[in-house]
Amino acid sequence: MAKSSLFLCFILLCGVHQELSCASQNRAIIAVPYLPQNIYPYATSPLSLSYAHLFFDPLVRWGADGKLEKRLLKGWQQIKPTVVRFYLKKNIYFHSGNLLTSDDVIWSYRQIKQKSKFKLFILEITKITRVDAYSFDIDSTLSVAELLDYLTNFFVVDKKFYQHLQKRKPPFPEISHITALTPIISGTGPYKLKTFNANLALNIIRNKNYWDVKAGSLDLQFLKIKSQRARIYALFFGDVDMSYAVLKKQIKSIQMEKNKKLVTIRSSRALYLSLSAQHTSFLQEKLVRKIISLTINQKGMLTNIVQGFGEEKPLLTARSINKGNEYNVQKAQKLLLQIKMPKQLTLLSFKNEKVDHSDVLQALKNMFKSIGINLLISQISSEEEWLETMDKYDLTLSAWQTSLRDPKNIYKSLFLNSPLTPYLEPLYTEQKILNRSDFFNKLLQEQRIIVLFSVDERWGVDKKYAFKNIFSINVIPYWQDLRLKNKR
Repeated sequence: MAKSSLFLCFILLCGVHQELSCASQNRAIIAVPYLPQNIYPYATSPLSLSYAHLFFDPLVRWGADGKLEKRLLKGWQQIKPTVVRFYLKKNIYFHSGNLLTSDDVIWSYRQIKQKSKFKLFILEITKITRVDAYSFDIDSTLSVAELLDYLTNFFVVDKKFYQHLQKRKPPFPEISHITALTPIISGTGPYKLKTFNANLALNIIRNKNYWDVKAGSLDLQFLKIKSQRARIYALFFGDVDMSYAVLKKQIKSIQMEKNKKLVTIRSSRALYLSLSAQHTSFLQEKLVRKIISLTINQKGMLTNIVQGFGEEKPLLTARSINKGNEYNVQKAQKLLLQIKMPKQLTLLSFKNEKVDHSDVLQALKNMFKSIGINLLISQISSEEEWLETMDKYDLTLSAWQTSLRDPKNIYKSLFLNSPLTPYLEPLYTEQKILNRSDFFNKLLQEQRIIVLFSVDERWGVDKKYAFKNIFSINVIPYWQDLRLKNKR
């Protein structure tokens, strides 16, 4: 099996080597597990934030230092208790050559409203009103801090360009291959599309007319290599400059390479174990949840599964969301004498390739075995299937993080837009006293949810790049900030 895998990796790399070998010093090649299916931020299958920032600009963004940075906005002021006036920077152009105005902002807002998936970000925005060509008012029930945080996810699109494109049916089709000769994209972002094949690579070139003169000069190629092992081989062979999502078993190999390095980025992505008392009345017993909690060795999993590249007490907001569960199997076994435990429990896991899920699941299985419980595990990767079946299991395991930074926004996203939503929101709506933050901490204290640990982003990178400084505080790569170390 190992020889077969190595052969397949060799064939894959040879297949793309001819294209890669023509790379110049001005192009960086990044190995990634997936490519976008639609290069439009508000499509049915939208761009992830890491890709959206290539072609589009948000109104504001979070910097590496945790401070808010103005992008398309020049400034803002609160003119009424519920109204904030925003001022756009002038002389910013879309890739099409159209000039950015407040009309584009309002049109983008209307596109977001049409997509239920994005309504969380504008749920409490009443309206956006044009003041003049470069200013607009936002009326909302949000504080200024909450509103600005949401606007980091507000990408402005080219009204004139996309209105013309909408005459096509469907207006934003999923695509398999396009070239710069047939563009279907127009943003204000630092890169323009060169070529794209959804099964192979996304090639982009720097926008020479980009409004931010501090942007770098490197063109980029995102090469799709689904196998994590193959991505690392591509890095070792010099066919790519950066490889995403390094697994535990690959860490030492990268660290031993003379010209490569392991780069870790602290992340709020954490693993959540929920104990569903809705499905199993047995789990309503406080003592039962305590016994289960005592068997969970968070520190051991953090050390052995992710090699310490994470946090036992992850930060959801400015403070830790987890005081760390007491790990004491002997104590758990003594408590077992006071109550009759089931011989078997079921667990549903939502797969996440950014986490070594198989190792975590095996660890949990062994921990439950120490108190005489056989853990039956099922894994799925479909969001639709997860929503339909998660309440049929005793426990669920899922990973989640958010790009938001304001505490109220974070907890709202956790309750309304996460794998835990079907579990959390019904419990929250049943009570009318606590806010979401306090209610979630109550669930932690009652061991209805156990936060296992957070997982850092891990990249393998050629040492010639100044790589770590491209990431924001919320782990979004701003690729226009990528530089060669010997260049400024």
